[in-house]
Amino acid sequence: MTRAWRLAGRLLRGSALGVTLILAVAVVFFGGYWLGWQFEPRTRPATETGSPSLGPDAWTNELRATKGAGMPALTTVHAPAEDREQSTRDRVLRLAGWLGTARDSRAADARVTADLAAMSLGEVWEAMMQLQVAPASAAVAALRSKLLLRWATLDPAAAFDYWRRNIKSLRWSDSLASQVLDRWARMDAAGALDCWKTLVKAGALRDHEQGYPLRRIFARMARQDFDQALAQARTIGNEHRTEALRGLGDSAYRPGHRTRLLDELSAWSPDEGRNEALAATVVSWALSGETDQAMAWLEHSELEEASRFKIVEEIGLRRFHEDHQAGADWLLARARTDEQRATVLADIVSNWVQYDVVGSGEWLLAQGLDRSASQAMQVYAAKLTTDFPEQALLWTLRIPDPAVREAALARIEERLRQQHPNRADELLGLLDDPSASLPPGSAAD
Repeated sequence: MTRAWRLAGRLLRGSALGVTLILAVAVVFFGGYWLGWQFEPRTRPATETGSPSLGPDAWTNELRATKGAGMPALTTVHAPAEDREQSTRDRVLRLAGWLGTARDSRAADARVTADLAAMSLGEVWEAMMQLQVAPASAAVAALRSKLLLRWATLDPAAAFDYWRRNIKSLRWSDSLASQVLDRWARMDAAGALDCWKTLVKAGALRDHEQGYPLRRIFARMARQDFDQALAQARTIGNEHRTEALRGLGDSAYRPGHRTRLLDELSAWSPDEGRNEALAATVVSWALSGETDQAMAWLEHSELEEASRFKIVEEIGLRRFHEDHQAGADWLLARARTDEQRATVLADIVSNWVQYDVVGSGEWLLAQGLDRSASQAMQVYAAKLTTDFPEQALLWTLRIPDPAVREAALARIEERLRQQHPNRADELLGLLDDPSASLPPGSAAD
C-alpha cells in the first residue's frame, strides 16, 4: 500500500488534480474497508433447510455471564419488539430474556405471547431450531412451549410431529397437551382425535390427563360436524366415553344440537355416560340464556333426584362465578332437603372465601347458622386460621353439629401449632373462655 501511495505521488506531483484524486482514493479505500467490517456477518446464517445459525458454543458465550449461569446475561439484549428485521437468533435471545429476567412475569408473558402471535410458520420453525441447540434453562423451556403452541395454531400436525421426533420424552403437561390439541381441533377435530389416540396409546398422557383434552376435541368436532361427532362418540371406549359425550353436551347451546342430543341420549343407559352427557347438555343450555327452559326440562326428566341436583348445582356454581351474591342465592333457593342445603352452603363458602373472606362470612351468617351450616362453618374457619386465628376458633366453637365441631377443633389445634407456634397455647385458651362468642359480621370485624 505504501508503494502505491509513492507511485501516485510521483505521477500526480505538480498536477492541480493530484491532491483531489489522492483524497478520493483514500476515502474510497478506507470507507470500503469500514463498511465491509460493519456488515460482515457475525454468525452463520440459517440454511434453506432451516438448520440452526447458532451452535451450542455460541449460545454459551452469548448467554453465560458466569460458570453455570443461564438466562441472567440475556438482560444485555434490548432489541425493540417492533423491529422485524432482526435475526432469528437475536429475537430468540430477546424473548427468552423477557421470560427469564423480567420482574413482572405477567407483563413479560403477555409481551412474549404478542410477539409470537406475529410469527409466521417459517419464523416459528427457525426459532425452534435455535432453541434446539440452546442451553437448558427454565426460560428456554417456557419459550419452547409457547413456540410449540404458536406452531400448533398454524400447523398442528407438524407441531405434534416435531415434538414426537425432537423431544426425548412424550410426557406432556396436562395444560400443554390440552392447548395443542384444542388448537388442532379448531381446524381439524378428526385429526386432533387421532393424535389424542396416539398419545394415549403411547402412554404420553397419564390417566388423569386424558379426559379434558378429549372433551375439548368433541366440543369442537360437534360444531364442525355434529353427525361425525356423534358417530365417533359411539366408538370411544367406556372409560373415556363420558368425556366425549360431555364434549357433545358443551355444544348444546345450539338448539338443533341440543334437540338431537337429548333424543339420542334418551336411549342410552347410565353406564354409557348418559347422565354426565345430559348434565353437560342442560348446563350448556341453561347458560345460553334459557335457564328457565332448561330447568323445566330437567324437572320433568326421568333422572333421579340426586342426578338432577348435581346438574342444578353445576349450573348454580357457574352462575356464582359470574355474580357471587346472585349465583349463591339462586342455588341455595333450589336446595330441597337439609342435605342439599348443607352441600350448597359448603360449596358456596369454599369457593367464595377464596375471593372474599369478609363477603363469604357475611353471606353465611345471613343464611342462619343451623345444623345444616356446620360443614360450611368448618370450611370457613379453616380458611381463617392463618390470618385470623382467634376468629377461626370462635367460628369453630359455634358449629352446631357436635361431631363436625369436635373434628374441626382437632384440625384447628393442629394448624395453630404449625402456623402460630408461639401463640398456640394462648389462642387455645379461648376454648375455656365461657364468654367466647361469634362476633357480628365477619372475620374482619
